[in-house]
Amino acid sequence: MTISRRAFLELSGSGTLASALGVSACGPDAVAQVGGAGGDGVVDVQGAAPVIDASVPSGSPDRGGDAVGAHLASVAAAGVSCAFVPVATVEHFDAALRNLLALYAMAAEADWDLVRATSQLSAPPPGGVPPDENNRLGVVPTFQGLQMVEQDIGLIRGFRELGVGVMAITHNWKNWNGDGCLERTDLPLTGLGRLAVREMNAAGVLIDLSRAGVRTSLSAIDESGAPVVFTHSNARAVHDHPANLTAEQIDACARRGAVIALSAFPALVSGRPQPRLDDFLAHLDHLLDRVGPDHLGLGLDFDDRGRKRYAHDPFPDPPYAFPQGLSAPADLDNVREALEDRGLSASERERLLGGNLARVLSEAWEG
Repeated sequence: MTISRRAFLELSGSGTLASALGVSACGPDAVAQVGGAGGDGVVDVQGAAPVIDASVPSGSPDRGGDAVGAHLASVAAAGVSCAFVPVATVEHFDAALRNLLALYAMAAEADWDLVRATSQLSAPPPGGVPPDENNRLGVVPTFQGLQMVEQDIGLIRGFRELGVGVMAITHNWKNWNGDGCLERTDLPLTGLGRLAVREMNAAGVLIDLSRAGVRTSLSAIDESGAPVVFTHSNARAVHDHPANLTAEQIDACARRGAVIALSAFPALVSGRPQPRLDDFLAHLDHLLDRVGPDHLGLGLDFDDRGRKRYAHDPFPDPPYAFPQGLSAPADLDNVREALEDRGLSASERERLLGGNLARVLSEAWEG
């Protein structure tokens, strides 16, 4: 189904946009109707912490359904209970909407759950019960950048109503809102960017600052009334890459209650042709020392599909050499073991594996 930008804007906030497109409404108003649990068939786990991966690339859901479905099934089989799934990066309005609706159709067929409220996040299997391919997966659609919105920030509220729960200000490159991390300039949020941050706060969207420029991200952290997230970023002090975070960005996260989700994407882990698990863990150790476990999560960014279609992507073409020992969702157990080896308590491990991300989702979505 298609809809014009004008009609989309007119229906945004009316409570009828989702039904016009044949999907369930989301956002703060709909969340209030969901109540405590089970609105999408997910058990209310209350105090139990979910396992969340904040970056699970999907390629293009409207063109690669079988491959996307297999990848997300492997994520669920690794014990991940919630995946942030980007549905648009460079796409503009029409393509972003098609991708979003394609993901919904795929979710219905695969029996995944669209996560509308943090009370719906499911916990991993209880101790001693290994995860398997039948684990129920919660999906949070995300946008990497606001190209699909451009200057019409009113579209933010409509996309939130359709379930996009996390949106990035920029992604690598400059847009109407600010600078990306790969630009030669390093400017703060634009005037429109400040308005976009306020609109995302009001609409109940978690703001993602991965791949934003340093000053754009710092000004967004200060502008936002809710904590933000870096969904797939590492520490620049460990590996000097423009997509990794400076000490100033890391400290600002801790000061404002934000979360940094560590990435296994090779270019952000190490300059080695073949990174190792220890290279990834060096980022973990640095961040644990600097901000502690309450501001960390995982955004592993596995998957080679879809990146070749971005002609201006500065990273090498796939296949990528993901770290040995952390090259696929099944290797999540190696991260669990590393957290235990570092002496983190069970509660700290739960928070780092998903509880911290659930917290910032709750603060952004539900206040």
